[in-house]
Amino acid sequence: MRLINADDLIKAFEALALMSGEYQESFTNVDGNRSMEIACAEDYVNKAKTIDAEPVKHAHWTVIALDCVDELATLKCSRCGIEREVEDGYIPDYCEGCGAKMETENHE
Repeated sequence: MRLINADDLIKAFEALALMSGEYQESFTNVDGNRSMEIACAEDYVNKAKTIDAEPVKHAHWTVIALDCVDELATLKCSRCGIEREVEDGYIPDYCEGCGAKMETENHE
């Protein structure tokens, strides 16, 4: 799935309908109004299911404890402060506390 800006898509349809030259006939009817195809496309976009998307939260892990004998590390989320113990060099991509996407560099 990918998120799109439906308003920009509708504007693109309107721009197509206003095109001049040889293509204009394909997008307008004899009265100069938008063609049925453009109107139907806009209707499909307007009726499409929407989702409540949230911006991606970014954070990074800070190593606060390291046990080289047992190959354990304690990581702390820079966003919410939750601590997580990991082993064998595994580094989670997301924080289980706040859902932040963990970056290798500081993008906050």
